[in-house]
Amino acid sequence: MTSYQNTPMVLPVPSGDEDQSDVYAVETTTRPFSKIGLAVLGSMALVYSVFVFGGPSSLSSLPESAVPMLGSKSAVADCTFKECYASNCNAKVAPYTCLFHNGGPHGGCSPTPWISGTCTKQCDLSACDSLDIAKDVPTCDTKCDKEWCASGRLCGSDVSYQCSVGSSAFGCSSDKYMWTLKTKSSSCSSCCNVNTCD
Repeated sequence: MTSYQNTPMVLPVPSGDEDQSDVYAVETTTRPFSKIGLAVLGSMALVYSVFVFGGPSSLSSLPESAVPMLGSKSAVADCTFKECYASNCNAKVAPYTCLFHNGGPHGGCSPTPWISGTCTKQCDLSACDSLDIAKDVPTCDTKCDKEWCASGRLCGSDVSYQCSVGSSAFGCSSDKYMWTLKTKSSSCSSCCNVNTCD
């Protein structure tokens, strides 16, 4: 259905006398609503149809972790120790990590819980700092071999944990877990404490 608005249009009255050109007649014309008005009307219809035909009822088939409650962070479980250190997300900026979507690994980061249909399984990284690291987790607090110590490219004593094998080789850190727990083995597969060099 097309709606029209009445818009007055002022037209000069044709006359044989040129001096009477200041006399005007008002003629009413009709024109359709603006394109913006039609776009707004179409958007409202789309939102209504999604709500009526594919809205909340479609959420019931998804796992609970994929459907966060509005305004509630409790619907998302805390990440496990393994999930915390497998994620590349910054827990302070984007603590919600998507673990799986459509049956495969995802790895995406978000500042808010993932909405339904975008993530099958997610967890919250906010509590990762409070998890205790088990004593059997490898560290870089090991003695460097003589060959490494003689290499001449050692880290300073304040950042003594150094990666020795991998794409991060010669990288330095003050964190003894940086090259073991917090970095993938493809980046660093061996490290040591350069303070053990003679």
